[in-house]
Amino acid sequence: MEKPFYEFNLNKEKSLLNELNQIYDFCSDTSNYTKLIFRGPEWKGFNNNIQFFNSYEDLISEYYKISQYITNNPQSNIGQFSLYGESIIWEKYPNIYKFIFDKIINLYGGDIFDKKNIKISEGLLTMYKKNGVLSKHRDGTSYELTKSGFTKPSNILLYLNKDYKKEWGGCFIVDGVEVIPEFGKLVFLNFRNGNDPEHEVSVLKEDINRIALLFNITYNNKDNKIFNN
Repeated sequence: MEKPFYEFNLNKEKSLLNELNQIYDFCSDTSNYTKLIFRGPEWKGFNNNIQFFNSYEDLISEYYKISQYITNNPQSNIGQFSLYGESIIWEKYPNIYKFIFDKIINLYGGDIFDKKNIKISEGLLTMYKKNGVLSKHRDGTSYELTKSGFTKPSNILLYLNKDYKKEWGGCFIVDGVEVIPEFGKLVFLNFRNGNDPEHEVSVLKEDINRIALLFNITYNNKDNKIFNN
């Protein structure tokens, strides 16, 4: 029986630690973050709830203005409040790429006929700071790419937070299970065969940088409709 999500820990794989720390260093560089996302009450200057900034300093100044608003208006219905940034290219991290690819084959290999049709997207940097949140939602069926001949069997999250404490909040909650965003934690959301797990990020209570990479798997199944039985 398929699970709504699968969880792995790259931190336990000694062969991956060097690359994992390299990714951590890149993702910890705040100058790589360029977008502020705020889905909630109307906020002046935002275009479709996303605003781009020329520098992290300008971005974070705006972030703290909104954060203060949220503190003063705890009843506000916030859909999302977070930072997005650059992307990492997996070719620079071949061992981690292979680990993820092999997990895909292990999870979905009974259905995949041609490995070259599998694509892992670049990893998008995401950061939550104090009052950051992501409300309950689903990503699966509404994002199927069947018309173009592709399907998306999974979204994946790689967490990069060292010495993270549960009481800080900012936990990933999927299908009622709380996942602490600890360093090296890898989570696959399963969208196959009607699966579409509800998930959210709880409010981050501390003024820290909670970092994750967000990416997905797509499969060219124009001829083999294997992910939507």
